[in-house]
Amino acid sequence: MDELNMTTSLMSMSLVLDEDDEFEQEQERPEQLTQCEIEDLLNSIESLSDKEIKLYGKELINCLIGKETELTKEKDVVYTLLHNLERSQESTNSMELISQQIESFEKQLEIEEKNVEKLRNNLKTVQKETKSFQLQFDQLNKQMETLVKFEAEYQNDELIFVQQTQQIQIKQQSLERKIQRDTSALQILMKNTVLNRVFNIRLNNESKQLYINGFRFGIGTSKYPDWKNVNSAWGQVAFLLDTLAAKLGYEFKKYFIIPYGEFTKIAPTNSKTNIEDHSKIKGISELYNSEKYFGFGNRFNESMNRFLACCLELQKHIKSLDQTFFLEYKIEKEKVGKKKIKFQNSDEWNQALTYLLIDINTMLEWSRLNDYI
Repeated sequence: MDELNMTTSLMSMSLVLDEDDEFEQEQERPEQLTQCEIEDLLNSIESLSDKEIKLYGKELINCLIGKETELTKEKDVVYTLLHNLERSQESTNSMELISQQIESFEKQLEIEEKNVEKLRNNLKTVQKETKSFQLQFDQLNKQMETLVKFEAEYQNDELIFVQQTQQIQIKQQSLERKIQRDTSALQILMKNTVLNRVFNIRLNNESKQLYINGFRFGIGTSKYPDWKNVNSAWGQVAFLLDTLAAKLGYEFKKYFIIPYGEFTKIAPTNSKTNIEDHSKIKGISELYNSEKYFGFGNRFNESMNRFLACCLELQKHIKSLDQTFFLEYKIEKEKVGKKKIKFQNSDEWNQALTYLLIDINTMLEWSRLNDYI
C-alpha cells in the first residue's frame, strides 16, 4: 500500500508537470502492463506441476486481481483528483489571467485617474479662462455700449452736419446767384463806358428801328417824316463816329466831320480851316434834310456817301490793328449790306441806316474790348 501510495504520488506529480497529451498516454500504459503480467503469470502457473504451487499461484493471482481492482479504484480516485487538479490548474490559470487583467485594468485605471486629474486641471484652467473671457466680454459689452452712444452722437452730429451743409449749399447757391447778378452788372458797367453812356443805342421792338439817344435813325412809315428827329439822329451818329476815330488815334483822310447837332456837316479834308462860318468852307455839304430846303436833297445824299467813306476808312484802320475784325454788314460805295443809303426808297433807306448804326456799334464794342475807350 505504501508503494502504491508513492507510485500514485509520483504519477500525480508527473501528471501535474507533464502536458495533457503525455498525461493521457501515462494513464493507458499501467492498465496494459498489468494485464500482460497476469497472462504471463497464468501461463507460468499452468506450466507448473506442483499443486501447491498452482494453488499458491492462483491465490497469488487472485490477490493480484484484488490488488488490481483496488488499484483500479485508487486509479479512478487518482484520475478524479488529477482531473480536479487539472481543473484547479485551469482555474488557477484563469485566475492568473484574471489577475493579470485586473492588474492591467488597475494600470489603465491609474492612467485614467491621471487623465481625469489632468482633465480636472484643464477644467480648472478652462474655468479660469472662462472667467477671464467673461470679464473681457463684459468689458466688450461696456465698450459696445459706449460705441453705440458714440454712434448715436455721430449720427446726430452727421444729421446736424448735413443740415448745416444744406444750409451752406443754399447760401452758396444764393451767393452764386448774387455773383452772377453782380457779374452781369459788372459786365454792364464795363460796357457802360463814357461813349456808351453818351451814345445810348437801342432797338425799338415795335418799329424794328434803332434809336440813338432817343432819336429814331430813320423816317418810319409816316407820310410826313419828322426830319428834325432824323437830323438829330444823324448828328448823334456823326458825333459818335468822329469821337471813336479820335479815341483810336485815327484822322480821316478824305473828309472831316463837323458835329453840330441836327445841323451837322461834312467837308473835304483839303478845305479844313479854322473858319467859324461853315458856309465859307469850300465843298461843304449838309448831313441833314428838311421840307423847307428841297434844294439840299442832293447835297444830303452826297453827305451820306461821304459819311460812308469815313466809316470805311475807320473799318480798314481797325482791320490793320486786328486781322480778325469784321463788320456784320459790308460797307461799299453808296451801300451798306447791299442796301442803298440814298434817300429815294424809304424802306430801303431805313434798312441801310439800321445796318450802318449796327456796324458803328460793332466798332465801338471792339474799341471797348481792346481798351481804347
